[in-house]
Amino acid sequence: MIHNVIIALGSNISKDNLALCRPLLDEYMKVDRASGVITTEAIGMQSAPYANQLLSGTTAETLDSLTRLTKDTESALGRKRGTGIVSIDIDILQYDDVRLHLHDWEREYVKQLYCQIQK
Repeated sequence: MIHNVIIALGSNISKDNLALCRPLLDEYMKVDRASGVITTEAIGMQSAPYANQLLSGTTAETLDSLTRLTKDTESALGRKRGTGIVSIDIDILQYDDVRLHLHDWEREYVKQLYCQIQK
């Protein structure tokens, strides 16, 4: 079964890390649309500003499997939790009709990026 997904990417190292992530995502997700990149101040922590992007596409993976794969991708790109340095953050915002990370959907930059990927 094919599932529609929306994934958020973020990095407080470099917006280039968002592009570095794409080939790894391509192994388990077909990206149909990509928003532009918006830079925002960090929320809830002291850190450098974040580069943020949304991707929409499809996957054959279950939600649990997709979650594991995105966390593996973060690790492959050097993500070390608890350090304040985020090489890449990958969050599944929507899986089919189920919205996840509801607090993220309230953020203005997410709303702006979401408008960019709507067909």
